[in-house]
Amino acid sequence: MATTFWNQGEKEVSKGLDILGYRQVDQNVEKDWVSGVTTISFRARYFSLVPWLVAEYYERRGLGHDDVVVEPDYDELIALHRRLELVILACTRYADRLAATNTAGLIGPDLYGTEISSLEAGHAVHLDLNRGGASYGTYVAPCRSFGLLAHENLPGSWAPKLTPRTRGVRDLRRELAGDTHLAHVVLEGGTIGPEMIAAAADLFSASSLTDGRSEPEREFLETALFRPEATQDPKQYERFAQTVRLVLFAVREGLSASSDIIARTYTEAVQNATGSITDVRLVWATYELHRRVHFALELMLSAVTSIVIEHDGATVEQAIAEWMTDDMPAEIEDYIGLPGPRWLQPLGRFIDTVKDEPFLVGPVARSTGRQMPSPGAKAVFALALLCATWRQTRGLRANRSRLPGSQAGMCRAFPLIEEVLKEPLNTAVRTLTDRCVVEAHLNTTLRKMGHGLKCSLRFFPDGEVLRPTGIGARAGYSADRLSNVVGVLTDLGFIPRNGEDGLTARGTALLRELGGV
Repeated sequence: MATTFWNQGEKEVSKGLDILGYRQVDQNVEKDWVSGVTTISFRARYFSLVPWLVAEYYERRGLGHDDVVVEPDYDELIALHRRLELVILACTRYADRLAATNTAGLIGPDLYGTEISSLEAGHAVHLDLNRGGASYGTYVAPCRSFGLLAHENLPGSWAPKLTPRTRGVRDLRRELAGDTHLAHVVLEGGTIGPEMIAAAADLFSASSLTDGRSEPEREFLETALFRPEATQDPKQYERFAQTVRLVLFAVREGLSASSDIIARTYTEAVQNATGSITDVRLVWATYELHRRVHFALELMLSAVTSIVIEHDGATVEQAIAEWMTDDMPAEIEDYIGLPGPRWLQPLGRFIDTVKDEPFLVGPVARSTGRQMPSPGAKAVFALALLCATWRQTRGLRANRSRLPGSQAGMCRAFPLIEEVLKEPLNTAVRTLTDRCVVEAHLNTTLRKMGHGLKCSLRFFPDGEVLRPTGIGARAGYSADRLSNVVGVLTDLGFIPRNGEDGLTARGTALLRELGGV
């Protein structure tokens, strides 16, 4: 009889993102050093256009002052953001065509395709939109962090209060674009056409903050990002400035991708663990340490889940026995120095065979780990990554009284590694899989379900046998927020957009202002 899963036929199945409970640790380490920039807040211009729109809406509705005369209407505000999203998208695409560039990170290309196609075909479009509006939710948090909106809400409301900076950006935008047809249509509704886009594209394009007419807006945003007002936390600004300095220095040295910047910071930190490490470098190295551990453990979860599904149930011991018989691809030797692991040798001897170089010369080869041809090969790659990270960071961990993220996967896995160094590899792997993978997955997922969240179990226990729920497991690597810090700095003109190495003149000046090298 075919297996019938308990969630079969459900319209909505939760795949889950943090199914071991480890990813939230590295994400929490990171967020305090990027001042509210999130993994989805890509472009700098939304930082000014979203609070401008909120301020204009509040004024039209009589809100935002000490005397609140009417409760905000969320649907009305979101309707304005839908119109704004389409205008930003149309203007950015127009500006990108003129500059022969193709920028990303915009809200709405998958939602407003019909309208954009009509505009680019020369037709007018009426902005009566019934989808979209995510720009408010996406950018309200970073706008609050930089004082462009207030952290506290209006009394009894979900809506944020305005700040002097909110009103400042509103007044500035009125001077720059208040008499344009695009501004009127965003605020009041109506129709836009290609000629209207061409006339004011630079004032709404996410790619045009460094253009002549937009220069005052760029200067305003730069002040908001780097100079706190009296009511703001100066430590938050100092942490953000240190992160920006780290980015600018790396870009000046030829690194442009956030993954490369983070990987190099990790490598330098573990190789200089006994020396002086600045707080910002320690934090980003620790962030990468946590990401590597949780990725390795999620790869092991994926390897267990594959076998549980294939056999319609299996014990951890049976899964490891199958790993031991799986053929190893040739590339495994690039990581452990052998064609395959010797499963009866002590774990400590296996660790001696693991190579450092593949895990120090750049970002972790995530695609390699995910695409291993068998569960056993995937588990061996995961074990090599976990053990390499344990060995590389011993000095870093020994010389620091407390690294950020005390509840991390590292705090489960690394003490166990030290306990079972003399155990045979297969026995040690079983201990790690039981405690750091199976137990962590069941505890995390059942706790979430107990709080009313959706079921994301990959398997459930039936005695010692793990029974499948029909959902596979894919190892994840947390998307970093630093990439969007790089994007914001590029929009503001500190980093070249055209692929050139190094910094712009303004980027070099900012690096010098933040302390140089």
